[in-house]
Amino acid sequence: MKLELTTWQRVIVISILNALRGPVAIVRKAGKLLDILDLSQEEKADIGLVELAPGSFQWKDAGRTWEMEIADRELAAFLKQQVQAFQDWPVARRADVEDLLAQLGVGDEQAAD
Repeated sequence: MKLELTTWQRVIVISILNALRGPVAIVRKAGKLLDILDLSQEEKADIGLVELAPGSFQWKDAGRTWEMEIADRELAAFLKQQVQAFQDWPVARRADVEDLLAQLGVGDEQAAD
């Protein structure tokens, strides 16, 4: 699965994965995805990313997009499942949310109510 994520989308997906709890299988899958998606210290510095409070971030390069690839189908399906199940989407970011859902292949009939 190839993705082109905005910084906001990447940060929110990382936050979703970091918030997961569960058995070892979930920890391992989330960890493998974080190995791919997590921002390196250099990337954080490049965009001026700072954590204001736990789970609240700010960055300077709002126009930055990131090409990411998740080659493992099982991991891609797991990511889709976790993003689909997330219940705290901000309506103010609906364009970013809709774009992320489209990239992951989550249709209206699959989106959680």
